[in-house]
Amino acid sequence: MGKQMIFYMDAQDEEKFVAFLHAHGVRIYWVKERKAWKEVDTLPDMTHNWTYQMWLYREDFGNIQMKRTDQGLLSIDPFRSYLLEFYGSRIDHHKK
Repeated sequence: MGKQMIFYMDAQDEEKFVAFLHAHGVRIYWVKERKAWKEVDTLPDMTHNWTYQMWLYREDFGNIQMKRTDQGLLSIDPFRSYLLEFYGSRIDHHKK
């Protein structure tokens, strides 16, 4: 069973978090619209997005098992893939 941890980060915290990941050999992948994997060096800009989903991976975790769905989307086998799922979201400071 997975475990969730919540981090509240500003832009400077995000930069330190990404630097920490890279220093420990962790790759950051973004699956844009579930169609293509892209390795990125930063977390996405949240100016126009409310949420994003990233995958954290290090080679010594093991292999990533993926398949393509009937709709042509990429799907990860969560039972055979060794990844950490990372979601980001932003806070709407105008609504309380």
